[in-house]
Amino acid sequence: MKIENIDSKVVVRRELFEKTFQRLTYLGSVVPKLSFYLVNEETMDKICPPRKGYDDEGECLDSLKNLSEKVNSENIDKVLGEIWEGLQRCKTKVYSALACYCNNSIYICPERIKSDRLFPFVLIHELVHAYLDSKNKVHGEVIEESIANAVALLHYRNSEVFELINGQTAEYKGCYFWLRSFHRNYLISHILDHLRRGDLVEFIDKYYYYLAYYLDLDIVRPWRYFWLWFYPFDFEKLLYTSYLHYRDKGNKQPFYKALEIVILKYVAESKK
Repeated sequence: MKIENIDSKVVVRRELFEKTFQRLTYLGSVVPKLSFYLVNEETMDKICPPRKGYDDEGECLDSLKNLSEKVNSENIDKVLGEIWEGLQRCKTKVYSALACYCNNSIYICPERIKSDRLFPFVLIHELVHAYLDSKNKVHGEVIEESIANAVALLHYRNSEVFELINGQTAEYKGCYFWLRSFHRNYLISHILDHLRRGDLVEFIDKYYYYLAYYLDLDIVRPWRYFWLWFYPFDFEKLLYTSYLHYRDKGNKQPFYKALEIVILKYVAESKK
């Protein structure tokens, strides 16, 4: 494991890295494979240029609160495509990276991290990206950024972390969707593993048949018991339909796209 200050003027003690690593469980496996670099703002913007995220402060995402109920396994691709096209107009909030994962390295800009109380959260968030780095993954940015924040929160949280998230774009605020949805926190390691493998929907399918067998549930409609794990999903017809589409057609991509939409919908509905 390599830790090097390239050009940052802020001193970050090695002990801060080590104390953060001591908090890790399943993420610890990726640490020895990575290099960690401290860089200033100019260098960070060259490595990871500022980009646009989903702005939930205006009314753009509010359209998600009233998703079409006229969706079925046959028209799911068309409906998802129309929703997704509209959502791209909401990517208007520009943000600069505090850190980023790239090519088995994590770059951190201490100048943008207000205090040591934020550093572990930022570092763990990037470790999730490293953990999920796989040629097999099929999920998108909204899923990855939201679950990376969720995992980081499960490892480390304080008032400054919540303040940071409050100022982030909607895909990052989606972490609260995961935290509310997990019936058991230990399942997050399974979620991450199957996101990395690109077989999350297959895992869910097998999980519910396994659950139905042992609890003597209605195996024909395992989704009706989704509240046993992800209880908000049971009320999302878009996600349910995309799951049925996978069962009927074997196409899992709509499920991941629907999941991203549902995460952003949750953020929009949670807005004060």
